[in-house]
Amino acid sequence: MKVLGIVGSARHDGNTACLVKKVLEGAKSVGLDTKLLYISDYQIEPCRACMKCKDPEFSIECVQEDGMRIFYDEIKDTKLLVIGSPIYFQQISGQTKMFLDRLFCYVLQPTPEKRFPKGVKYILAFTCGGAPSSTVNGVAEYFRSRLSDSFGMENVGILTGTAGRPVAKDEALLEQAFLKGKDLSKISCTLP
Repeated sequence: MKVLGIVGSARHDGNTACLVKKVLEGAKSVGLDTKLLYISDYQIEPCRACMKCKDPEFSIECVQEDGMRIFYDEIKDTKLLVIGSPIYFQQISGQTKMFLDRLFCYVLQPTPEKRFPKGVKYILAFTCGGAPSSTVNGVAEYFRSRLSDSFGMENVGILTGTAGRPVAKDEALLEQAFLKGKDLSKISCTLP
C-alpha cells in the first residue's frame, strides 16, 4: 500500500515539508511504501473552467497537458494521502489552492471511471507562522470539507504547527506526526 505525500509549499525543507515528511517516515517505519511530491516542482496551470472534464467522450481527467498529470496518475494508485499546506493570509497556499481547483475534474463526474478513486483516506498537515489557532482551525475545516464532501475521502487526522516554533524543533508535534504515519498501516488493512 502506498502513501502519497503532497506538499503545497515551495520550501522543500520548510515547516510544511518537515511535517509531511515525518508522517511519511512513520508510515515507512511500518512497511508502507511512500512517495513525496511538491506541487511547486511542477508547472501547473489554473483550471480554465472549459468543462471538457465533464464530457463523457473525453477520456482523461483534464484537457490540460501540464504537471497536474503526474498528480492524477499518482492519485489513481493510492488510497492514503498526506496533504500539507502552509497558511498564508488566512488561507491555504496558492500552490495548494491550484491543486485543489484542478481536482474539479472529479466533481459531478458523469463517467464512473473518471471519478475520484473510492475509499481514499487522508491526513492534513498545516503550518502557520502568525495566525491565531482559530484561523488554522477554520482553514483546516474548509480544506477537510472540500476533500470529504466533494470527493468522498475520509479524513483520519489533522496536524498543525503554529506560530513561533519551527516544526523541526517541536518534538511533540513531530512525534504526533510520526505516530499518525504509523497508524496508516492499521487503516491500510481496512482498505479494498
